[in-house]
Amino acid sequence: MSRALNIRHFLLRRLLQGQLNECRWPYNQFLEQRKLSWEELEQSLTKFQQYSFIPLMKKESPSLLSVYSQVLRNVGDRVELAMKAFFRRVKSNKKTGSKEKPGFPRFRGASRYDSFCATHSMDFQSKESISSYQKLERSLNLA
Repeated sequence: MSRALNIRHFLLRRLLQGQLNECRWPYNQFLEQRKLSWEELEQSLTKFQQYSFIPLMKKESPSLLSVYSQVLRNVGDRVELAMKAFFRRVKSNKKTGSKEKPGFPRFRGASRYDSFCATHSMDFQSKESISSYQKLERSLNLA
């Protein structure tokens, strides 16, 4: 493999790792919002209510501007799925009378958030994709 390809592969890997690190913070924020909403207000939040917080999060952490909005919405979907699974386990334990705790969804550390879903094409050949790639490059100050 040529040196240029090795460098490109390294930079792309670094870029994607940066995206993962950026996605972990909103995940933990969304989970904390749901937890506090229930503990303090006894009111549950939906993923659609949490989507409205994404622009505020981008203002609070400008580094999130490098992450596609669809990817951040997917983070909200992941929290929604984790909460649904939690309540499904709670319901199952009530039916069976099990003494085992269902386990609240975990906050994610660096080693526990290792993927994200990109609903858009990451083909770097089209003009739209090239501008997307440039957006990712700017997030790492590579451009």
